[in-house]
Amino acid sequence: MFERKRNAPESQEEATIRRLLNEAGNRPALPAEDLAGIAAAARDAWQEHLAVPLGARPVAERPWTHLRARRPLSPRLAWGVAAAVAAAVVTIGVASWWMVTGRTAAAVTARADRVHGRVEVESPVAGGPDLASARVIAVGDMVAAGSRLTTYGTAKPDAGEAGGVALRMPGGASLRLAEATRLRLLSGDRIELESGAVYIDHAGGEGDRARIEVVTAFGNVVEIGTQFSVRRSAAEPQLEVRVREGEVQIVRPGATASANAGIELLVGQDGSIRRREIAAHGPEWDWVLERAPGFDIEGRTLGEFLGWIGRETGWKVELSTAAVDRSVSDIVLHGSTAGLRPDRAAFIVLAGADLTGETVDGTLRVSLREGS
Repeated sequence: MFERKRNAPESQEEATIRRLLNEAGNRPALPAEDLAGIAAAARDAWQEHLAVPLGARPVAERPWTHLRARRPLSPRLAWGVAAAVAAAVVTIGVASWWMVTGRTAAAVTARADRVHGRVEVESPVAGGPDLASARVIAVGDMVAAGSRLTTYGTAKPDAGEAGGVALRMPGGASLRLAEATRLRLLSGDRIELESGAVYIDHAGGEGDRARIEVVTAFGNVVEIGTQFSVRRSAAEPQLEVRVREGEVQIVRPGATASANAGIELLVGQDGSIRRREIAAHGPEWDWVLERAPGFDIEGRTLGEFLGWIGRETGWKVELSTAAVDRSVSDIVLHGSTAGLRPDRAAFIVLAGADLTGETVDGTLRVSLREGS
């Protein structure tokens, strides 16, 4: 499950784009300007492919060389190969267009990274404001702009396990819905919380990337490179905004309030705002850990894994000795922690690396196993 580091982890960008294209499904026709953009990208890719003569390329880079060495292609097979190449070039064009514009042909706003229990989605109907009948969402499903998501609690007769879902937004933000939550994705950076709770992890406040905005009846919550949760309380008419990292702002008509990490804002219907301190870890964040998207440890260093653990749990990670520091940098992980909460996966992975972990007051102290 472990080895000393040799090669850097491979990129998953190509697999992600291919998955997006394959799973998008049928949607309304694209506007003419978008089709023109795809065509131009495909044409550029094809012309670049033809710019270097086949005979001038190294043998290893010549397409179908191994087929020619065995027997010539029949006319019918040659047409099939040509069609496959044309399809591949169009795919490259679509992928290039998507990366440049930040959109897909299906107007995808999010992808389901993890689904817990029963979660339903109502997608927008083309040409109008109506939503289609609800369907159950699964891991890997794409969610279009304008869709409404509903997670159920155990009170729903046919819901079974209480529902929850982790969504990945186009800009990289992770959205996690608690049970008994109703939320609408207005766009790639704007959501409306109708009921329940949502947690948002959007690292890095610098640059031109769009900030996530949560629209509620109590005001709009705008993040500034942060981790935070927003809950419409069922017990009393108020909005609860908990900031785990970074900063958020609550914007109301004629007034704006802000909060930094470790602060919870309680917003009443009358516009009143109360503040209180909160911890970045503990039982109140358990529902967030239950819905955390997995961390693919294959080929990653133990240091990268512990960085993820710290961010997900809110723990401060402390390395006890210089020897531990070297081990964390050198050890490369193999295997999988799929299905494990981050706080539980940490101790399993550390044990496999002959290390131990102990949590005290929100700090995970990593040490060498006795006798190692």
